[in-house]
Amino acid sequence: MAKSWTWLAVLSIVVLAVFLAACGGGAAAPGSAQESSGEQSNSQQEQQRGQPSKVSGKFTIASEKMTDARRDHVAVVLSDGRVLAVGGRGKGSTQRTPILLTAEVWDPGTGQWARAGEMAEKREIFTGHVLNDGRVFVIGGADNRHEPMRTTELWDPASATWSAGPKMKVARWKHASVVLKDGNVLIVGGIDLSLDPGVEVFDPAANTLTTVAKMSEGRARHTATLLQDGRVLVTGGGKDVGPTFSATAEIYDPAGDAWSAAGSMSETRTQHTATLLQDGRVLIVGGLTMTSGGSVNRLASAQIYDPAGNTWSKTGSLSVGRSGHATILLPDRRVLVAGGVGLSSTEIWDPATGTWSAGPAMVEDRSYFSIVALKSGAVFALGGQRGDTLSNTGETFQP
Repeated sequence: MAKSWTWLAVLSIVVLAVFLAACGGGAAAPGSAQESSGEQSNSQQEQQRGQPSKVSGKFTIASEKMTDARRDHVAVVLSDGRVLAVGGRGKGSTQRTPILLTAEVWDPGTGQWARAGEMAEKREIFTGHVLNDGRVFVIGGADNRHEPMRTTELWDPASATWSAGPKMKVARWKHASVVLKDGNVLIVGGIDLSLDPGVEVFDPAANTLTTVAKMSEGRARHTATLLQDGRVLVTGGGKDVGPTFSATAEIYDPAGDAWSAAGSMSETRTQHTATLLQDGRVLIVGGLTMTSGGSVNRLASAQIYDPAGNTWSKTGSLSVGRSGHATILLPDRRVLVAGGVGLSSTEIWDPATGTWSAGPAMVEDRSYFSIVALKSGAVFALGGQRGDTLSNTGETFQP
């Protein structure tokens, strides 16, 4: 009789287990196929609810380091896919930080850095662009004495040599610039003795600089973004410390050499970023603002400018305020914001939902660094301030 009850108990347990498995009620072992299927389902549910999925992958430090640690430098992707890093602040043996005139090139194929000659003058917080003919044009900046500069220089990738470009009409530091659709370069604002509203255009074919119409106000640490219709959006700006911070924006039309108002952001901003989205709008992120009490705060907010309606709208805010950060458009239309003062974290903005989600952290915290999109679709971040020192490393992330 005892044996009969034992077999009946075993049979009951087996029947119950089969029933639970059929209903999906059985517990899965960690790492099992059933658990993985459940995680995939949760991710799909998040996407259906409009929530961006967590980004896979990570930043990886490049094996080779730059010869010079640098911040406030220029980095551009050359026509052949290599990356040129030039100028900026470097490390010094004295308390006063030296300004660099060195340049070096990184080859993504080999991971190696190579020297690329030296500029005639040291520069920090300047701008630079790859021209249609493959040369690199660098503009203004400040020297070791923090004096704004009128000079420009050109780098030829065929010979890896630098030559003098034309001098600007005024010295410019903390200005903005952008390559126009006709291949000319628009140079906007900056600091000379004060905030400057002046604008100049560089013609590479004629090797000349020409003064064009001024902005409505002087700006520094502002942004300049080439819109899809060929006009240029300029936003915000001001000195690094008060009292002049701006919330206004204006648009330059090269065809008519004229500026027009583009409304105002909801907050004053300087040291913010601007990213052209694939749909033609512009995403403004972070930066510094001046409070009514006179203190300077980092912003976590973001705004969108729509050129079709000449309107501004708010979008989701970052998890933390950022200045000294960098933003870049990813191949899938989302926007990556990376680093900032004391930060190694990244966040990714999804245009479909207008929300931010956590991205992969960089290996190092970086501020006042460069970030570029490689021809492979990967992102390359290099240099910058790291705590109380400067970085000579680069790191890549494949979205």
